Amino acid sequence: SSARERYKGYSDVCKENGIEEHNIECDYNFQNGLRVVEDILNQFPLVDGIISCNDMVALSAMKVLTQHRISVPEQIQLIGFDDIEWTQMLTPEISSIKQPLDEMAEKAVELIILESKEQEPPQKEYKFPVKLMARQTTKTL
Repeated sequence: SSARERYKGYSDVCKENGIEEHNIECDYNFQNGLRVVEDILNQFPLVDGIISCNDMVALSAMKVLTQHRISVPEQIQLIGFDDIEWTQMLTPEISSIKQPLDEMAEKAVELIILESKEQEPPQKEYKFPVKLMARQTTKTL
């Protein structure tokens, strides 16, 4: 469901700004990311930004863009999701969306404990705030 919500956010922003939406389905792994980024470059030669489903796919995107000698962020901006440490180990550092993992883990443990006691949680759905970690693969506004 979180992937659907992310996509809906992307779609909504495109609509609000009159931007044509482009999407290619991708598994959340490095190898599939390599293939998908090649597909993006072939299908959408005027692409100027890639929003990856996670940081591993953003890392594969960076590899493919470098192989094609495409300058990031000058020609194509790139953003990942999860804010794993690897995003800061490359040059340029990859912009990413950070989730409050500690808070999410605490809530998950709390829900597991409630379930083990056969108690209902106070609510069915929890939403956590995210934060853009703007780094070197996106331009400043």
